[in-house]
Amino acid sequence: RGIPRAASGVRLVMDVELPADLARLARGFSWLWAQRALGFLCPTGTARQRLLEVGVPADACVVIRDSVDYASLRAARSAAVRTRLSLSERNVVILVLPPVSRASGAVVAAWGAMLLGVACPQVRLVVPGDGREVGRVARLVASCRMDARLRLARRDFTLAELLATADLAAFLPAGDAPLNGVLWALAAGKPIVASAVPVVTEVLMHGRNGWLCRPDDPKDAARRMLQVLQDPRRAKQQAQQARTQVFHAVSRRRMIEQYRCVYKNLLADRCLATGLPDDVLFT
Repeated sequence: RGIPRAASGVRLVMDVELPADLARLARGFSWLWAQRALGFLCPTGTARQRLLEVGVPADACVVIRDSVDYASLRAARSAAVRTRLSLSERNVVILVLPPVSRASGAVVAAWGAMLLGVACPQVRLVVPGDGREVGRVARLVASCRMDARLRLARRDFTLAELLATADLAAFLPAGDAPLNGVLWALAAGKPIVASAVPVVTEVLMHGRNGWLCRPDDPKDAARRMLQVLQDPRRAKQQAQQARTQVFHAVSRRRMIEQYRCVYKNLLADRCLATGLPDDVLFT
């Protein structure tokens, strides 16, 4: 507890990971931030707001979003991935955006895709990774007797490869969840169906760069997915426009510059956010 105070107060910074109980996290380190000796680097504006609500000073919380590897997106080839996943060119591929977890609404996304599959038999659901939640998705699909429409993409597939083969990306959390998968989908120029919760609406606006639905509502998710498929021209135009707008905002170079700025401020005893670019993805 003997950490010396600087002019700005902040001597330590902590990266905030989601999902997390941010109120509990803040309470656990309250003896530090109350002395203005600790700052937080948040991956979303919603995470920052959660910390502010429990009393963390505004100048001790900054937002630095995850970056996207554009080189890997450019290198990914759809045809090769479709072959490896036993997908035909006729199939409509819906990708559940990672991380696949309860927090990110993977089961709701799968349920919505299966409902959509009743009207569109060519729908195929791709779920990345492995683990308990992937197993829950697989059991749900099996209970619908639609096993043939599910593709489990294990760890030998990269997110860039899966996005290259996707026709639509789904992200349906009921609350706070990591946004890195959404940022990758935006950068890849893919239509996104997502739930209208605060963390999502930081980066997605219905009718502008995504299709938003009610949280925990597979039927509404399926309806939005169907709207995307029924208007491919609009879907492509909207997704490509979003890709252009988000290009610099999620580049690795920008993220590195932001971290460099924060640490320069830390070493110079300045406010953490001094000189930090605004957290604006779309103008």
